[in-house]
Amino acid sequence: MSKPKKIKVALALGSGGWRGLAHIGVIRTLLKHNIPIDIITGSSTGALMGGFFAATNDIDQVEQVMTEIKSTQVWSVFRDMSLRRSGLVKGRRYKDMIEKHVGKVKIENLDRQFAALAVDFKSGKRIVLDSGNLAAAIHASTAVPFIFEPVKFKNKQLIDGAVKTPVPVLLAKNMGADVVIAVNLYKNIFPLNSERYNPLQVALRTTQLFLYQLAKQNCAQADITIWPEIVEPKKYSIFGNIVGNKKVTKVGEAAARKQIRKIKKLIKKAEKSV
Repeated sequence: MSKPKKIKVALALGSGGWRGLAHIGVIRTLLKHNIPIDIITGSSTGALMGGFFAATNDIDQVEQVMTEIKSTQVWSVFRDMSLRRSGLVKGRRYKDMIEKHVGKVKIENLDRQFAALAVDFKSGKRIVLDSGNLAAAIHASTAVPFIFEPVKFKNKQLIDGAVKTPVPVLLAKNMGADVVIAVNLYKNIFPLNSERYNPLQVALRTTQLFLYQLAKQNCAQADITIWPEIVEPKKYSIFGNIVGNKKVTKVGEAAARKQIRKIKKLIKKAEKSV
């Protein structure tokens, strides 16, 4: 009896800010059930979590780093203020913080195929970051407009990949994936309880609605989608939900467990068709 032919399974990790902790739980559950992860693609926080895992090959280490980050460390990034006003923060301290944990490794030297997605601020084109310095690629893919200055990378000015593609499913397919598992952190549009909102809340809500629709379109191209049931906090805090919070990680684990059987069936089907 011949062995099933080797296929490539990809994990397309979506954007979502602090919700990205759910990616840790998803990855842990897939590994626990011996689901191969040959390719990782990520936009924004998906690039951050996926890049950290690709660099360390240790999801427990990634969780430890993310949940032990102190609020003082996070806010130290914002001492790197920008005078050019194309963003509140230059981002150099942020990149240094990333490099502290992933080192100066190049993407092409990672054990798994990895690519982060960014957007060229001038042309509006999607930019695939699949070679060169990993920390720089993560930095570019997570350069949230208005907060960070566009990142100079390979003679371009790059911003957050989620602006055009919150969940990089098609990128995973283009990298040779036979099965693509998407992780969408925008399952729900959370209801609003107030009647009055400040400009920041209006901007955040508008962005949320926009990303919800884009992510849904992206995931339609995946073989299967994992949707963590993340509960929106009653009071918005940019960093309060990521510092020391393991609850979101558990939500990712639970969402992945629900799909394990279907994922294994998809892999078997793909092996037979190769």
